[in-house]
Amino acid sequence: VETRMTAISGGRLREHVPAATSLAAAEEWDVIVFQAHSLETFGDDQAAAFHDGMKKLAEIARDNDATPALFMTWAYKSRPGMTPTLEREYRRAAAANEAVLVSVGSAFARAVAQRPELALRMDDDKHPTLAGTYLAACVFYAVLHDESPAGLEYAAGLEADDALFLQRVAAEVAGHAD
Repeated sequence: VETRMTAISGGRLREHVPAATSLAAAEEWDVIVFQAHSLETFGDDQAAAFHDGMKKLAEIARDNDATPALFMTWAYKSRPGMTPTLEREYRRAAAANEAVLVSVGSAFARAVAQRPELALRMDDDKHPTLAGTYLAACVFYAVLHDESPAGLEYAAGLEADDALFLQRVAAEVAGHAD
């Protein structure tokens, strides 16, 4: 697996178009993953810009023979009600652009509902802890490899039962439940 990343802290999808154009053309990619700002789908104007940005980015991916994928972000800890809007808008954007949806935000919501004591976000309310990052990686594994991550040996330094729990949540969200 080879990866490259471009990032704009707090950036909106449309702001990534120049870098994505350059990076997509520079090498051959199987999949190009796009992640929007967590609040980008909220409000009519922002949601419209989100969908427009995703359309442009999906075209860039396809023009370079890559599959576009959309990394669904998670709700802030203090705003769990963000999840339904994120799910609706990300699903809509993925479907409209024939992009692969990586529903990390849905996995966060499910994990928190089942094990609220397991910290997935840092104290800043937004950024992932090691456990949150591991959960996201497991969802990516399940979606991109089209198989369950449940039972993978690598646990990223987490307790074995926590890692297995997160693997299973990722599998369920990605449609690979045992």
